[in-house]
Amino acid sequence: MNENIEDTALLLDPNVTKEMLEEKLSNAINRKAYEIYVIKGRRPGNELADWLEAEKQILIEFRKEYIHLYI
Repeated sequence: MNENIEDTALLLDPNVTKEMLEEKLSNAINRKAYEIYVIKGRRPGNELADWLEAEKQILIEFRKEYIHLYI
């Protein structure tokens, strides 16, 4: 994660730490990667591709949800 995540955490809630936000994002990416794995028929061997696709999707959603914080 980049260093701007600390600023984002503070904008969301002063009680939210950078680590808490990173953990939330990591958990969301993990769930999405598993969802992609299941949708693809639970075939092993694509863990990295599934994770990268999940990360991309979750970060896009995150940015859409919190874009107002940067405007």
